[in-house]
Amino acid sequence: MKNNKGFSLVELIVVIAIMAILAAVAVIGVSVYIPKAQQASDKQLASDVMYAMTLAMDVGELTDGDYVVIKYDGADFGNNNGGDGATANAAMVAVFGEDWQSELKLVYTDWPKLVVADQTTMGYVNSSSFSPDSMDSLLTKVQGVTDQLCGYVEGGNLNPSAELATYFESMGVDYTTDPRAASNATVLFVGNNISSLEVTDEEFYMAWVASDFSSITDSVSAAAVKYASVLSKAQYLDSLDENNNYVSRLEAAEGTAMISVADTLAIEMRNAEGQEGYYGTFDGGQVDTTSAAYADAMAFKAYMKGMTSAKDDLMEKTNLSNNDYFTDGTVLGYVTNYVNVGNILSELNTENGFVFYYANGEIFSIVG
Repeated sequence: MKNNKGFSLVELIVVIAIMAILAAVAVIGVSVYIPKAQQASDKQLASDVMYAMTLAMDVGELTDGDYVVIKYDGADFGNNNGGDGATANAAMVAVFGEDWQSELKLVYTDWPKLVVADQTTMGYVNSSSFSPDSMDSLLTKVQGVTDQLCGYVEGGNLNPSAELATYFESMGVDYTTDPRAASNATVLFVGNNISSLEVTDEEFYMAWVASDFSSITDSVSAAAVKYASVLSKAQYLDSLDENNNYVSRLEAAEGTAMISVADTLAIEMRNAEGQEGYYGTFDGGQVDTTSAAYADAMAFKAYMKGMTSAKDDLMEKTNLSNNDYFTDGTVLGYVTNYVNVGNILSELNTENGFVFYYANGEIFSIVG
């Protein structure tokens, strides 16, 4: 005779509980897997886009300044060097088809914002003191400053702040045995401090105008920005009257005297003929964003931001102990690329995206 006895209530509850636990474990596993799968998908897409652009580059079918940006809502292309980006578009169509702009999208939603995506970078193009054409000159000045600082360190005079000492340690720099690396690292340290300032563009501009950088807690960084602000105004006034000789007087100063000379010139230039033109007009207390001073201030911020953004790449491909660290072309190339990427993202009004930018025979990318 068959036994048709069913499950007891207790047995059913135990089975249901076990199924619930297994389901929860499965959900947790899937929730961890999905983001990783999305990241992997986006990185594979980035690899495919790089492949498409490399194919075009290898046969000479990219134009200097071409770019492709992959975003969450699709893709964009263009050229930030006066072109129309047609060759960038052709490179993508050849691999992905005519609908690539609508079909190529990022799927992982938590990629970090790109630190170079900032309207600040637009000043880099508009500035006469810190423009792409004048970057070689600026970096030569930076190298000169590090030369002087190196001599200062070699003399045993450097007593770094706790903040700077910590930065040296993070960069693997021993300032007591490698003054050149310490000097070059100090410039990167300044860039890092300026990039991380929690001030608006307007606040930074007002500090630039007043040559008052008390908001910067590290004295080395504050002094560096003060020097840059005085130098930019000196260049403007010298362009009006070469007999002013403000720049030559500033650059003749050495070591710690540089800042005292900068302070003296800042006061003197406040009454110089034509200085009001540097600041433009103030309408109702509003900053004149078309003025030379505003362009210089924003360009300097962009340069610092670009140098900080490029730091990891620079550390991989350059040697901090290099006597020509800032003038051998490597730093200029990286910083210029980062700032140009910032300009592209600003024009596209986006802070997120994978960027592929062709310049000087190379494809520069920021991915993830």
